[in-house]
Amino acid sequence: MARPIKTKIDYFPIDCCDDSRMKLVELKHGLVAYAVYVKLLQKIYGNKGYYMNWDEDILLLFSGEYNLSVEKVDSIVTDMLGRGIFNKELFEKYGILTSSEIQEQYLFVIAKRKNKELDERFRLINSEETAVNSEKTVVNSVDSTHSIVEDSIAKDSISEDRRADRRGGYHPPVAEPAPAPGGKMNNVILTEEEYEKLKTKYPDIDTLIDKLSLYIASVGKKYSSHYATLLRWIEDEKTKQPPPKSESCSNSSYDIDEFFEAALRHSKEKILKGRCLDD
Repeated sequence: MARPIKTKIDYFPIDCCDDSRMKLVELKHGLVAYAVYVKLLQKIYGNKGYYMNWDEDILLLFSGEYNLSVEKVDSIVTDMLGRGIFNKELFEKYGILTSSEIQEQYLFVIAKRKNKELDERFRLINSEETAVNSEKTVVNSVDSTHSIVEDSIAKDSISEDRRADRRGGYHPPVAEPAPAPGGKMNNVILTEEEYEKLKTKYPDIDTLIDKLSLYIASVGKKYSSHYATLLRWIEDEKTKQPPPKSESCSNSSYDIDEFFEAALRHSKEKILKGRCLDD
């Protein structure tokens, strides 16, 4: 798959404190409103990073993907905009879903990246203050009661083994984040290892991935394993290809000519033999 400059992030936290704005939307629509909100955050963080476009086509695809009515999803998003969960002004002006909280979280996660600029049209926060806050963290020292302010968040990325040695205990490594969706509709789940395996079996695998992505979005079908589905599709594609012509088929006319020549020689020999017996 094509790998452009990375703008998405691989994970995002869920706030443990209940937001009264979200509670009001849930009271009106039920827990499905929270599910829609989390799925929208996944698409925001997993694609552009801090915003997503939102129009009638995307609304239709989103509704089909999660088997919800267009009216229901539209009503939930409208109430989220009205409650300030997403910024209403930027939605009305540019047709996007974003918020200051989303942008702040995005800048915090990408603090170690070189390119962390926001589109000035969509900016809702001061990125410089956010960058400073995200790069400073306080850690407790074992031998001292004083706090140490680390220079950057990169220093807090020391390996788990080194931290275990420093603190005198074992800390298991953090699990790798789940793979981000791919395909034209951003809904096909494959690990890098699975993608490379498929690539070796079928060089034009990107075409099959896009085909599967569009099929899932248009029909709403769910698969337990996109990797297994693509493997089956590859096998189906191979069976559709006609088998190569064998040499025996290509030389069939030559074999038939030899047959007739041999039969003719045999007939002549019988005739000559018969004449000799008569004499």
